[in-house]
Order: sequence, then structure tokens, then C-alpha cells
Amino acid sequence: MNRALRPLRLLPVFSLAYLAACQGTPSEEGNGVETGETVTSALVSSSLSPTRDEAMSGIWAGGGSAPIHGLMDDGVSFAASDRGGSFARSAPARASSSLTLGYQDSAVPGGASNVVVNYDGWAINGGTGTLRVKLYEGATLLGTGPLHVLGTTPGNFSDTFANLDVADAGLLRTELLFENSAAAGSLVSSIIWLDVTGRASPVTTLECPAGFTRELFRDDFDGSALDATKWDVIQGNNNPSGGAFTQLTKMLRANVKVEGGRLKVSSKRHCVDPYPNITPENPARCAGTNYYSGAWLKGKGTFAPGKGLMAFHAKMPPPMPGTFPALWARNSFGDARYGELDLIETWWDSPKGTANDPNRFSATTHVGSSPMIHTSNNEVGPFANLVTASHVWEVEWDAGATPAVARYYYRDSLGSTRILVRTATYQTSGFNGRVTDAAFRTALADGWRPYIDFAVQPEGTWNVGPDTAAVYDPQDLEVDSVIICAP
Repeated sequence: MNRALRPLRLLPVFSLAYLAACQGTPSEEGNGVETGETVTSALVSSSLSPTRDEAMSGIWAGGGSAPIHGLMDDGVSFAASDRGGSFARSAPARASSSLTLGYQDSAVPGGASNVVVNYDGWAINGGTGTLRVKLYEGATLLGTGPLHVLGTTPGNFSDTFANLDVADAGLLRTELLFENSAAAGSLVSSIIWLDVTGRASPVTTLECPAGFTRELFRDDFDGSALDATKWDVIQGNNNPSGGAFTQLTKMLRANVKVEGGRLKVSSKRHCVDPYPNITPENPARCAGTNYYSGAWLKGKGTFAPGKGLMAFHAKMPPPMPGTFPALWARNSFGDARYGELDLIETWWDSPKGTANDPNRFSATTHVGSSPMIHTSNNEVGPFANLVTASHVWEVEWDAGATPAVARYYYRDSLGSTRILVRTATYQTSGFNGRVTDAAFRTALADGWRPYIDFAVQPEGTWNVGPDTAAVYDPQDLEVDSVIICAP
């Protein structure tokens, strides 16, 4: 893997006893969303009313008192709406107001594949404006509904969010966005509920997503040792001529183990050179030279030439100065046709010497040799709990598309919706003007193999190295599953 260059990188709620006495910050759009893996288990449906207030800005209570969700929990049909008995309303003459509500679900424990958000809205006391809804899974935006122009009589709205893959319907949240264009009055909503269709059981296995019907490679690390028919472990001394990636890392087979259904890849500090003869780990500072070891696994064989997908379900270690774990893919060429797809790389600092957000990662594409050309502006995120739980990283390649393309995806969990985080073509920044569509197509047309590594970087242009005065004891890189799929 090329590591010589690092890619660039509630307002208070007021109780209103009567309507006549009163007059009346959306978040940015999320990443692109596509359907997650095909679900074959039985589907169940349920209707959910709001059970909690999550956040609000510029929202008043009408016809009752807080909590606001209790004012809008009027059943699961528009006929049950009290149309003014109790409601949420934007503050008088306020241009933008928002209300985020949460839901609890036990009928659909496996999640949601389709969600219909049902709600009403109208304007009062001279207010004029619009209402729309955003649907979230936890902090992840799943989609934004259409804009509804409000009249002075109640309007009923049912916005459908289809082809979702939500792991837990209990994480669903709605954000109502009130936009009042008048200098008076308020916008009102009195009822909201969700009609949810989901799986009868949660997804527990990494599977090929929709559009990829053939599984060509799989390892779930269920045995007691690494499957030597699927992986080679690269055993090697550090090589100063091999680029920043290998300058400080002794790649050791001893740092690879399989236990508890997971591959665990370690990085360690040693006070005596551990290559070729293993020496004890020493997390504390060494009196003399500090030596660092890691591990590098290479899949046997290449798969899915021209069009395919590779996915890892893994837990990345929290970053420390000098650590550089990664999950990636490359083709079989070593010349100008070389291709490399880095699903995730993490490091401690960005810019150099400044702790980076641990919830961000880099997804980088490399093409060619002498020189190797890299995409730029590769950092994506943040994604909550990136280094505290297991997540899914995917890359799909299509040499037959126009232009040839590689797409990178992130999923919070096995059953979560795929989030498109990066698209690479010959026109992507870093490639533009230096890589042709034909060259990128040639690289993608070859077969691809998976790589897993945990390297240690020396101090260089982009990053600091390990802090020799501090304890060096990073958590393992843990991989639950690796798959390669084809159409």
C-alpha cells in the first residue's frame, strides 16, 4: 500500500392556554444514500407515535404544555387529529423553527426498509410559509421530504422514504422544519406518526448488497487460526527505500491472530529488534532504541475483474501518534496499470501535530507507477463512534461505466443504510488532468485482492511519529468479515 504521500485532506417551550392570545436550525443535507444489502427475512409493519422530544428551536406549545411530543401523539390516522386542541407551533413571526422527535419501536426490532412519515400543517394568525420533514437514523440523515406550502386550513402529508436499511427502528427521528415567510403569525402541526415496514430480525451477517448476486470470496474468521488458503501474511523487516509506510514497521506474523470470530491485528513497541526473532513487547519508553512492529495481510488471488465490490466489517483502533491502520484493495499490476482502492485509512494528526477528529477517515484512490497518482481531498466524515464499534466499509468498481468509476461506501452497522462517501473517476481532484479515463478503466478492469495492515509511521511531512516518551499500546485492528462480490 502506498504510504509515501498522505492524501490532502431548546429554546424554552412556553405553555399557551388559548390560541387567540398568541401569535406565532435546519441541518445541512447529508451524504448520498443507497440501498443496503438485500434482505430476505420476513417483513413486519407497525405504526409509531412520537415518544420523546429530541431537540427544538423556536417551538411553542399550543393547547397544552411540554413535552411537545405529547401534544402531537394523537393516534395513527389523520381522523384522530384534534386540529387545534393541542399542537406544536413556530414562535410568532420567527422565520425558521425546527422540532425533532424520537420514536420507540418494539414491533420491528430488526429495523426499517420503508418509512412513511405522516403529519399535518397549516398557518395561523397571518403566518405564511412551508413545512417539510427530514428523517434520521440516530445522527445519520436518511432523506429529506418534499416542501409543502401551508394554507390556512390543515393539510395532510405522507412522505415516503423507501429502500432504506435501518438497523434499529427505535433510532428513527423526524425533524420538522417550519419556514415562515411572513413577519407575523405562526405555522402549526398537530399530529405526526410513522408507518414502518421492516425486517422481523436484525441483520447479523455481512452480505453482498443489491446489484451483486455472486459472492466470490468470504472469510468470517470463525476458526482458531488464520485460513492459509485465503491469506498470506507478509513477514518483513523495515525497508527505508520502501516509502514512509514501511520505514518504521517490522511486519510480523506474530501480530496476527484469530479468536472469538475475529481477526486481530496488533502493533507493538519493543526495546530489542523483534525481527527476525520475536522479542518481548514493551509499551513503556525504551532506554535505547524504540522498535515498532505491525502486520500486513494479503489476500490470495484476485477477484471480480471489471465490476465488483469488496466489503469489510471491522473495528478500527483509536488513533495514537504514529499509528496507521488500513483496509484496502489493489489489482495485480505493478506498472502504469497499477490500481489501489483504500477503503479506510486513519491517523492521529491532521494537520501535522494536531489531533485529528477520530470520527473521520480517508478514502483514497491511487493509479499508476513512477509516478503514482493519488486523489486529493480524501477525508470524509465525521461518523459517530467510528473507533468504538464495528462498522462496514465498501468499495465498488465499474470499468464498464462511462466514465469508469470507483465508489466508496460506509455503513454504521451490518443492517444500516449504505452512505456514499466518495466517488472517484478520472476527473476527481488529484486525478484531473493527470489520469485519463482509459488509464483508470484499465486499472479497474483487472481483478482485485483484499489487504489488511497495521503500520507505524515515522515522523514525516504529513504526520508525527510515535511519542517515544509516552506509552505505546494501541488497541488491535479487528476484522469480523471480508467479502468480494460480483454482479
